[in-house]
Amino acid sequence: MSRLQFVYPVVLGLIPLAAAAMAVWRHRLGTLVTFATVLCLVTALARPQWSTAVYRVARLYALDTSGSMFLDTQRALNAVRRSMADLRRDDVVGFLAFAASPLVVVPPTARALLPPRLPLPAGLPRQDATDIAAAIRAAVQQFGDAAFDCQIVLMTDGQATAGDAPLEAALAADRGGRVFAIPLGPSGVRDARLSLLRVPARVRVGEPFSIEVEAVATAPLEAMLALFRQGAPIGSSRRLALEPGVPRRIVVQDRLDAPGTCVYAARLAVVDRCDENNAAEGVVRAEGATRILHLAPADNAVARLLATTPGVDHARVALDEVPLLPVFLTGADCLVLDGVEAAQLPAPIQEAIRDWVRDTGAGLVALGGPAGFGPGGYAETAIEQALPVLSSPPQRIALLVALDASGSMADTVAGRQKIAYAREAALRCLSRLGESDVFGLLVFSHEPTVVVPLGRPPRAEALARLVDGVRPHGPTELRAALERSLTLLARVPAQVRHVILASDGQVTDDQASGIRGSDLKGRFVAAGVTLSALMTGHDEKAAALLRELAGASFQLIENPADLPSAFLDELRKAATGPLIRKGAFSVRAAATPEIASGVPPGVLAGYLRTAAKPAAAVEWAVGDPPDPLLARWQFGLGRAVAFTSTIGTDWDEGLWGTAGPARLVQQAVRWAARPARSPGFEADLAGRGEQMVLTVRAEREGRFLNGLDLVARISGPAIPPNDLDLSQTGPGEYQAAFDAPFQGAYHAAIVQKGAGHRLSVDAARNYAREWETFGPNHASLEAIARAGRGEVLPSLDALRTIAPREAAGRVEIDWLFLAAALVLFVADVALYVARSRRERL
Repeated sequence: MSRLQFVYPVVLGLIPLAAAAMAVWRHRLGTLVTFATVLCLVTALARPQWSTAVYRVARLYALDTSGSMFLDTQRALNAVRRSMADLRRDDVVGFLAFAASPLVVVPPTARALLPPRLPLPAGLPRQDATDIAAAIRAAVQQFGDAAFDCQIVLMTDGQATAGDAPLEAALAADRGGRVFAIPLGPSGVRDARLSLLRVPARVRVGEPFSIEVEAVATAPLEAMLALFRQGAPIGSSRRLALEPGVPRRIVVQDRLDAPGTCVYAARLAVVDRCDENNAAEGVVRAEGATRILHLAPADNAVARLLATTPGVDHARVALDEVPLLPVFLTGADCLVLDGVEAAQLPAPIQEAIRDWVRDTGAGLVALGGPAGFGPGGYAETAIEQALPVLSSPPQRIALLVALDASGSMADTVAGRQKIAYAREAALRCLSRLGESDVFGLLVFSHEPTVVVPLGRPPRAEALARLVDGVRPHGPTELRAALERSLTLLARVPAQVRHVILASDGQVTDDQASGIRGSDLKGRFVAAGVTLSALMTGHDEKAAALLRELAGASFQLIENPADLPSAFLDELRKAATGPLIRKGAFSVRAAATPEIASGVPPGVLAGYLRTAAKPAAAVEWAVGDPPDPLLARWQFGLGRAVAFTSTIGTDWDEGLWGTAGPARLVQQAVRWAARPARSPGFEADLAGRGEQMVLTVRAEREGRFLNGLDLVARISGPAIPPNDLDLSQTGPGEYQAAFDAPFQGAYHAAIVQKGAGHRLSVDAARNYAREWETFGPNHASLEAIARAGRGEVLPSLDALRTIAPREAAGRVEIDWLFLAAALVLFVADVALYVARSRRERL
């Protein structure tokens, strides 16, 4: 619909003022013709325009000149110029080229004023990226007049590497434009590329590691792959027969013999379309050798394996050096605990080991055997806190203490009766039992008497009062005491049912014969009840009898004052005895092991029962229900590994096959050992488009470190070193991005202000995503055109079929009012002259 508009409507406010002036001073200001003249002048000053529908086109051609197009630029420019000639003379047309960024070559210009040929720009945008979104945004900024049907014509393959092109197309449509897409780009490209070069970011000096290289092709191709370390070839080139879409992966082992940064490169020699994607680089930082302490009673198979492990500086710590262990830990990365009982490590030493692992990021590897875990006395110790397993799985203990209260127990040693030492020993045992355990006390002389019935352990004060009431009297009758103990314990539901018998061991020949004839030993075994016998006397007949009944759990106590510690020792052995399992056990491996990777398990002959903690990862399990054989976990900043069998004994002889345990031992200590970085800090440096993104994660003892002031010094190819502040992006996470326009190795040194250097990280930026895929992405082009309310066209010629949309045209009509004012002015002057003549006449 046509309508009158004014560019400066505020000027129209002068009309009422002119009308008022004419009403007051009409005789002085002149006639109505004068007023009409003023009215026309004011209207002309307001710049009146007559709005009407027009069908003019403002079209901007956007040509993708990125590398993946393999474009004949001059030919493309000629095609665009021919398409421009199809527009009418009063249409407006422009042209821009884009790749990593847009470049306006011809700003919107009347078609009649275009040169015969489009100029080739002196410098095209960088070709290793495609930002279609930026091209659309730049095109929209060129359109300023709403009196045109604004069209953006994208000539591209649609392989965008940056930006959100559909979003920008939708924004262009909201501003009245339309986006058309014309697919360009090669088809059926015969190309091979290196799709992967993977190396570890950090290794230890001498530590073997893998270099993974993967190549893929779009057509059957023959290629030669060469690997380089610091520019020097690694072995001979490998011939690859590549099939379309089938990745071909090569894995090469290498190790570095000196600390420092090493750049690895892969080169693919092949006759294909694109050379840029035939090379890749990776950066490895080698730190000093891993320092391993081996705490063991003597040199053994583990010591020999550690001594021959590449990249490991191994030192054995003897038991007489345990007091110096905290000093040794200062310079170590991992401790291997092998064949050492908890009693041989004082509590302060154990706490030092635990804190060292937790707070400094070091590692702990604990091995099984008779001196390990539960049998070694590690339950409820500081060492157990650091391990991924509980030394003893949950079990109920039923303990019956049988005390000899015969008259001979009244004999004194060092001023105390032997029965007094026995009472103290019973009280000591009570302190080692839990609330779910069972405790009973039986005293015997000529006959057994139950002082404390089997049940929940009593309070120490109550037990003390009861045992104080026991008075030695009468002869010793061992058989009745043993029979009663067996009867009482046989019906108690518990995993461990144990009798600790303390006696001065005075028996007659008839008593000994009666006990042997009753097969008490066999009945104890059949009932699942174990026996410890502690003898404080010197009767050889009694000693032989009790040794026969108790076996290895018989102790001859020379000094009754040793009874309390002997009781505790026997209770510990009884509780841990079921933890030692022997037989032939098949081992079940986890689906994705880390430590046991590449180590197929065989048959195990012995191990220690433990219980995995909830946060532990169990790589090998054995038994039914399954017990952990190999487990690992993160403990604070450090790591710990538990292997509940042995290395180099008959227990594990059938576990390894012909390969032996070397690989498992090496992988266990490397996994657990302190990494070559600042504890609590991890950093990643990765490419993202044309930038490298540095991410730092900081935590301590499971808590995120927030509010840190971190700065990274960045260096790389063709850029000077510069400092970059890291911003916190999440709990304990800090991030910064920087431009990395060139391929090559980039280095970031992270510094915490006030605390100094934390860690360094290196990474290589390889070929851009631009060189990964070739040919039109029709799905992408459809999405862009749909969002831009346009369509995908097969060619530039199809633009002729696009009808212009109606646009709001404006015609300047101020000249009409100026002409009217001039005519009225002449008429007003003529009227004035005529009136003057009449008045003179």
